[in-house]
Amino acid sequence: MSKVNLYIYPQARDHVQDSMRYYKHKVPFGKAGIEKHCNITTDIDKADLFYMGQMNADDANVPLNFEYLEKWPEKHVVDLEGDFNESNVPPPLPKEVLKTMATATNTIDWGNLVPRMAMSHVAWELSQNKEYIPDVEDKQKKFFFRGQYNHPLRGTLKNIEASNPPFNIEVTLLREWGGQVDLEDGDSRANMVDPYHKSMKAHLLSLCPRGVGMGSVRFYESCYFGCVPIIIGFDTILGDPWYDTSFIFRIDPTRSPEQIKEELHSISKEPLNLLRERGLKARVYYNEVVLPYMEDPTKYFLDTYKNNMKVINE
Repeated sequence: MSKVNLYIYPQARDHVQDSMRYYKHKVPFGKAGIEKHCNITTDIDKADLFYMGQMNADDANVPLNFEYLEKWPEKHVVDLEGDFNESNVPPPLPKEVLKTMATATNTIDWGNLVPRMAMSHVAWELSQNKEYIPDVEDKQKKFFFRGQYNHPLRGTLKNIEASNPPFNIEVTLLREWGGQVDLEDGDSRANMVDPYHKSMKAHLLSLCPRGVGMGSVRFYESCYFGCVPIIIGFDTILGDPWYDTSFIFRIDPTRSPEQIKEELHSISKEPLNLLRERGLKARVYYNEVVLPYMEDPTKYFLDTYKNNMKVINE
């Protein structure tokens, strides 16, 4: 893969992820990715891409000041960090601008978007153990969720469990989020990480509701374990819209608790062999999409646009 000529604006902010132990080199156009895949240029006529850096929701009220944005919006790249909706997208950000983002809701027309991966310490650790092969044949046909009680949707799932529904469901709500614990701390592993792994290995139907953020890193962890992900949210995910993600079940989070319960009941009626096929496809997705991203997010971004959007000059 030949390097691209990259113009970096002087005011472009570095990714916060590059300063974090487990998240370093896990966002497109981090320092390592730029060094590996880009030739830095100050000649705007030779630039394939113009890098605007990382922005967050606090930038919504700050005027954009990128000199060449109006002339070449389709060559500009920006990373959006955090949760955005119609009211806090940095203005005026043209649809043509190439965006990377982990929590993009699919209810907004983002224009040119390459979704990036939501991260956790657990997700990072799983990516280091590529040899693990899930055994979907031994998984229980049971909905499960184990995580922090940090959003009403998660309380809704607990209430569904308590309502004696006509399907198997197990919901464990915790006071802390195990995905961000110190992986080298023995107590944290024993109390949070190891039980989470055990649940993923034992159960087939993984409930993935949003938490504090709009996205759910649990989706990617579920795919690693060969679970069938049930996304209760409007998440965009790695590979959207180019990769076949029909193995996923999606539930509208604005539906009533009774309607969500009905949709889970409908899923529970799916034949076991077809659910197992979905679990296997989830792991194939992990191998073909998630791992390449984790290994080199900048290459993933550049390949995605070259293969699907054709915006980078050869």
